[in-house]
Amino acid sequence: MNNFNSFDYRKEIDGLRALAVIPVVLFHAGFDIFSGGFVGVDIFFVISGYLITSLILQEKINDRFSLVNFYERRARRILPALFLVVIVTIPFAFLVMSPLALKEFSNSLISIPLFLSNFQFWSETGYFATAGEEKPLLHTWSLAVEEQYYLFFPLLILITWKLGLKALTLFIILISIFSFFLSQFGANLNPSFPFIDEELRMNAVPEYGFFFSITRAWELLFGSLTAIYLLYKKEDNQIKNQLLSFLGILLISYPIFFYDYTTQFPGFSALLPVTGTVLLIIFSNQGTLTYKFLSHKALVLIGLISYSMYLWHYPIFSFARLNSISPPSNRIYLFLILISFLLAYLSWKYFETPFRNKNFFTRKKIFLSSLIVGALIVSMGLIGVSSNGFIERFSSKELKAIQPEKFDNSICQWTQPIKEYSNLELCEFGDLNSQKNPIVLYGDSHADSITNSLDLALKNKQIKGIKVSNAYCEPIVGFYRKVNANDSTKNKCEEVFSRLLVELKKINPEYVIIFNRWTFRFFPVENQISQLNFDNKEGGIEYIKNYREYYVHNGKNFTADGKSKINTLNSFLNSFFEREIKVKLIYSLPEVGWNLSKLNLINKIYKGSIPEEISTSFEVYLKRQKFSNYALNSINKNLYLETIHLDRVFCNQNLKDRCTAQIDGIPLYYDSNHLTNKGAEVLIKNTNLVE
Repeated sequence: MNNFNSFDYRKEIDGLRALAVIPVVLFHAGFDIFSGGFVGVDIFFVISGYLITSLILQEKINDRFSLVNFYERRARRILPALFLVVIVTIPFAFLVMSPLALKEFSNSLISIPLFLSNFQFWSETGYFATAGEEKPLLHTWSLAVEEQYYLFFPLLILITWKLGLKALTLFIILISIFSFFLSQFGANLNPSFPFIDEELRMNAVPEYGFFFSITRAWELLFGSLTAIYLLYKKEDNQIKNQLLSFLGILLISYPIFFYDYTTQFPGFSALLPVTGTVLLIIFSNQGTLTYKFLSHKALVLIGLISYSMYLWHYPIFSFARLNSISPPSNRIYLFLILISFLLAYLSWKYFETPFRNKNFFTRKKIFLSSLIVGALIVSMGLIGVSSNGFIERFSSKELKAIQPEKFDNSICQWTQPIKEYSNLELCEFGDLNSQKNPIVLYGDSHADSITNSLDLALKNKQIKGIKVSNAYCEPIVGFYRKVNANDSTKNKCEEVFSRLLVELKKINPEYVIIFNRWTFRFFPVENQISQLNFDNKEGGIEYIKNYREYYVHNGKNFTADGKSKINTLNSFLNSFFEREIKVKLIYSLPEVGWNLSKLNLINKIYKGSIPEEISTSFEVYLKRQKFSNYALNSINKNLYLETIHLDRVFCNQNLKDRCTAQIDGIPLYYDSNHLTNKGAEVLIKNTNLVE
């Protein structure tokens, strides 16, 4: 058995840290080749689990372990640089954020010193969501996971140590299995008996799988098991070390380049980077090619500053995005990476390193200063929250331009008519006591965006509204995203829709309003729709981080062919007509290109005023909607179909050959393509949507 009388520094571990942080930074910078760079965080988790367990085992074996000493080391390692970056971000956030964004930022100021930011960001946004890119401290979720591990893992060792190392190992294995099970199969759990879904969805993970420590614990614990294994590891032959360490490089490289936001993660897919990291820690001994690679001076330097690099890069990227109407270019991101590197080096040398020196900062000073600075940050967060993000910075009219009123889900009274399919729900709104035939709203987020204004219109007419929501299936039945285009999904979604039609027949609606972002749903169509995001040709280029493609089944296989998509659309609408259900079909809403809320905020900050009028080219709109208009015009005309053309509402009204997006400083859109309540009001007022 190897004896941990001393813990030797392993420079190849710092090289491994470099392989973790570089992909993360390049992934956050949007370089497509590093589409799976987020797995760098998993590499960090394994390294942390290994190093912490090694240190604790070394001290326990030599009877020198102290819980106070352990937390002191963690405080010295983590808090000074973290608090520095957090404090530096505060004035920038105050200057460039809207009140709502600043309030959310203030919430993060409260959660970070309390090691709870992973819970906060889980409740606010997804890691891969575009909105998350403008949250300067989103990346601290992973630090919270590690800090929660640091809090509980030493206690586990203290409790089980007297039972022996084998008992400790068994406990870690059991906890790892439980954690892994939750990270992979958690979405199958059901609160009612038999507590698990009949159809086991192998690749379904709960939303909390990415952010929660319980679903990430197994990754850290794999590092812990690695440290325990190395206690007993005997000398290997060099061929074995060469092969297995090289395999480790391959296992962490593959997900970095071939995973993306569609990869179900964590769970099984996280096994590759986690296992690869374990192999590298165990087998990249001196003399192996991987050791020579990982111990290269450049990689070791990046590894040494990797923590500071991780801390600095994300807020720098976020503030660049917040201050840019269009996404920053690759050239700008490379410049920002250089700035991040320089700041990381300076903070590592002049901030991180000194605070680790006990002669420079005593235990009492490190604990006291951490408590004081942490309390100060929390206090700033509380002030930001209580002031609603210092809302007084803007006039009421300016607030309507940068935080326009939009769809609020709270108006909904939710029902679930088909219990076998938990993702299918009905939102009831309008006059809930009406005895008239209700109006049904069906579609995607464009349908959501008109719900509040439709609610008021229906109340005035004493009519109840019902909005259909189904998170599992696409709104146009027969259309499937590339990532889930398979027969199983097809059959299930078609069955759900058939049951919905039965339910609608029971409801006996006056008519069904169908409203989708049609160009988005049809994408791609060869030579027709080759670009998902909208470019208004005037500097407004919509930013879409997570591209998606839609396919239909032509009877033989899944295809993106335009004719097949038109046939599928006709089949979808005929399902209503055959049951004598009237449909009001809303044609494409003019897209804007600019995110109006951000555009107005940037104009206010840097120019001192908000534009009174914003419009886009009608010609560009027609070109963009050529295929979708052709597809919608191809629908078989019948007594049950009525069409509503939104170009007649938003285009050629105030300005010839222009589509209006903002009037008198009041935006009709809250981003680049969704209507505000004001925009929805204009739509309803100028159409016969409600009769």
